Amino acid sequence: MATLTGRGYLVSGADGVQLAEAYRGNGWVGGATADLLRQARPAMERLSRQTGESCFLGLPTPTFEVQYADKVVSESALRYDADLALVRPAYCTTIGWVLLAGLAAAELDRYFDGRQLIRLTPKTVTDEARIRAGVAEARRNGYATMTDSHVLGTSGVAAPVRRHGRVVAGLAVIAPRERFASQAARHVEATVAAAGELSRALAP
Repeated sequence: MATLTGRGYLVSGADGVQLAEAYRGNGWVGGATADLLRQARPAMERLSRQTGESCFLGLPTPTFEVQYADKVVSESALRYDADLALVRPAYCTTIGWVLLAGLAAAELDRYFDGRQLIRLTPKTVTDEARIRAGVAEARRNGYATMTDSHVLGTSGVAAPVRRHGRVVAGLAVIAPRERFASQAARHVEATVAAAGELSRALAP
């Protein structure tokens, strides 16, 4: 039990030891992903408190969509929230762009090969060349920002989470558009710092 608790599968509480909440709602997750979730939770809680906004951890699916693995929702009455069970396209989300930015050139080519780029909002970019340019910029900057691309009225920033140099997840802050705009620089700085902190925690 101590080993399972240490690896994030079990948690101790007033009612005793039980399966971690992330696994009760969305199925069993083990190994490196379980360790990522265990390490990410406190970093996400700190990031949400620091920004006052909702924070999400996203992983790539086998078909390279984005699956939210965990979230910490803002306490503000007006906030962004999302269902963890749904998958999201990588080409029009901030987490998707930082995940795509972590791919090698051949892997990125395979991602676009035959993929339908559907316009989900009037602001969704569906031109492959423009998406590739945005992904390249995210790689250079170490983060990606978007507004109204996947959900109208929202803006977000995401930064890559790395394990041994490889991008394994994206950490994002997502908020109502106008409120995000007034604090954009601060949110970018906080998100990049939190993702870096989490990456360092995963290094051992």
